[in-house]
Amino acid sequence: MYNVHNLIMFKIDNNFLRKIVKIALSQGGVTADMVCRKILTNADMWLFPKYPDKTIICRHDSNLIKEINNFINANRKLLSQQHCFLGMWLHPKTRDYYLDITTSVKEQEQAIKTARKISRESERKIVSVYNLLTKKTVFL
Repeated sequence: MYNVHNLIMFKIDNNFLRKIVKIALSQGGVTADMVCRKILTNADMWLFPKYPDKTIICRHDSNLIKEINNFINANRKLLSQQHCFLGMWLHPKTRDYYLDITTSVKEQEQAIKTARKISRESERKIVSVYNLLTKKTVFL
């Protein structure tokens, strides 16, 4: 359950960070609930950045544990919100990693509509939504 206590108290677990990096390196991306310390897998939900202007790009040769740790510390309050997760994915051409604050929506059409709205209101544009269960990407 998300509450003020979780917002203030969730701690960064280095073992969990290593797990996040290991999955991202082997699978090209990962979505993690930092409050519950869970990797999201096989859930029928559409994912996209909730706060695209907070997204950062990490060079492929950077210290990913350190980068994630810094990103979490800078965005702890946002990552503590309900339906907000740490998203990390590999850009297939540059091989750089993107870290963002991801949110989820159950229905594809609602995800597209919401992502487009957020994209219009942000400097950084949202390129796509992604379904965690079907592994399907829909470009906006």
